[in-house]
Amino acid sequence: MRWLTKSSLQNPAMVVLLSLLVALGGVFSFLVINIESEPQAKLGMLTVSTSYPNASAEDVMNDVTKPLERAVEAVSGVKTYISSSQENHSMLTISMESNAEMEKVRDEVEKSVISTKLPAAANLPKVKLRVVGGEPMYFLAISNKEQLRTNEAFYRLSCLLFYWLPCS
Repeated sequence: MRWLTKSSLQNPAMVVLLSLLVALGGVFSFLVINIESEPQAKLGMLTVSTSYPNASAEDVMNDVTKPLERAVEAVSGVKTYISSSQENHSMLTISMESNAEMEKVRDEVEKSVISTKLPAAANLPKVKLRVVGGEPMYFLAISNKEQLRTNEAFYRLSCLLFYWLPCS
C-alpha cells in the first residue's frame, strides 16, 4: 500500500485523471441505466390441486401425485415443482421459466394433467395461475386515532398489529 501513496503523491495528474474517469463512469451509468420505481418482474406459479376423497396420504401420493408429477415433467416451460400429498388431497406447486409464456404453459399443464389417468374416485385436477409480482409488495394507510376509534373493531385490530399505537 505504500507504493500507492508514494505514486499518488509523485503523480497528482494520475489521481485527477482516475477521479475524473470514476466520476464520468458514474454520470454515464446514471444516464444510461433505466431505473424504475416499480419494475415489471413477474414470476409465474401454477398450482394443481386434486382431491381424492376417502384416500390415505400414501394412496394419494401413489395414485394421484406421482402420475401428475410425470405429466408435469413433460411440459416445456416448467422450471421446478414441489408436490405434497395429504389425506384426501394432492397439491403441486409449479414454477415456470422466466421467459415462458404463462398462459401457454398453464394451458399445456392443464391438458397434460387432465389427460393423466387417475382413479375413478379422484376429482379432476384444478390448475390455477398465480402471477407473483403482479400485485403491490406492501400497502400503506395513514389515519388519525379519532378516525380509528369510530370503527371499534378496526381500532382494536390496529392496536394489535401496530404495537406502537397508543391504545387506551
